[in-house]
Amino acid sequence: MDSHGEEQVSDDDFKQRFIVSADPDEHVARIEELGQLAEGDVVVKLSNFSGPNALEAIRLYGERVLPKLRG
Repeated sequence: MDSHGEEQVSDDDFKQRFIVSADPDEHVARIEELGQLAEGDVVVKLSNFSGPNALEAIRLYGERVLPKLRG
């Protein structure tokens, strides 16, 4: 499946289409970039595939990403 995925979408294309990072500042920067391109609101779908604790990912977004986007 991994090799088939690479045939369909390169790693670089994937990184351009999705925010894949454990760094909250990377999420802020990419969402701000999308906000400049969008004509309306930017909708973020948080998918936690990195571990079993999805609530922790949501908490971190609320503490470290969203406040920087509100300013």
